[in-house]
Amino acid sequence: MDSEVIPLFPTFVWKTQAPPDVTQQMHERIEPALTAMVPELELGQAWQSPHGLHALEEFAELMT
Repeated sequence: MDSEVIPLFPTFVWKTQAPPDVTQQMHERIEPALTAMVPELELGQAWQSPHGLHALEEFAELMT
C-alpha cells in the first residue's frame, strides 16, 4: 500500500491506496457498522460520528 500526507488546513489528512480485495473486505465490515450508527435524518439535518471510532473492532484494520 502507498500512503501520503495531504496538508489540509488545519490538520493533515492521510490518504492510502489499498488494493481492491483489501478495500472490499474492509467495506463489508465497516459499512454495516456505520449504517447502524447513523439515525434517520430529516431534510436539512446533519449527523456527526461519535469519538472513538478507531477503537471499534470493525475499524481496527484502518489503524494498521
